[in-house]
Amino acid sequence: MTQSIRQAFLVAFLIVLASCSKESSPTDNDTKATAVILPLKVGNQWILQLTYSDTTRPGIDTMQITKDTLIQNERWFFIQDSFFGPNQPLLTNRPNGLWARNSQSTWLWLKYPASAGDSYPFGGDTMRVISVATSVVVPGGQFSCYQFRYLGVDWYLSPNVGFVRFPEFGVTDSTSPQVLRMVKLELLRAVLN
Repeated sequence: MTQSIRQAFLVAFLIVLASCSKESSPTDNDTKATAVILPLKVGNQWILQLTYSDTTRPGIDTMQITKDTLIQNERWFFIQDSFFGPNQPLLTNRPNGLWARNSQSTWLWLKYPASAGDSYPFGGDTMRVISVATSVVVPGGQFSCYQFRYLGVDWYLSPNVGFVRFPEFGVTDSTSPQVLRMVKLELLRAVLN
């Protein structure tokens, strides 16, 4: 075999090898097909910074998926945190988004995938998808987020990461229930299994 034939063979082999490795890696469409708005797996955690309007010292809250259960052959997950309390609904991902359930009903909470401008019934009103690519900077970094709006407040979640920023909302203090403090929750770190 001459030198030029060997070189041509080697070049052809490298091209075939390169094209094989390209085909075996996931495409953008494959990634989108397996993406979820909130990754649900026992042990997943979202460590959030709580910033109150009347103090400069932030607090910390951890949301964690503590267990799962099967209901009518569908896996549902329990999420616990210290801020929202023990009455969190069960959650599951379906092809059209994140669903929630309590003892009375089941409902679509966060549509995913979605398009900006989508809206759907939620909690006696309407949930709106404002954007599917809002850049949000929080203490945990910069994320491309879906922006959902309900009753004039916005929720930001990044696909395959989950919670990034919760809306600011009012809370009262047990020692002074008439004093309303605003609180903002932002992602410090996600621990995903």
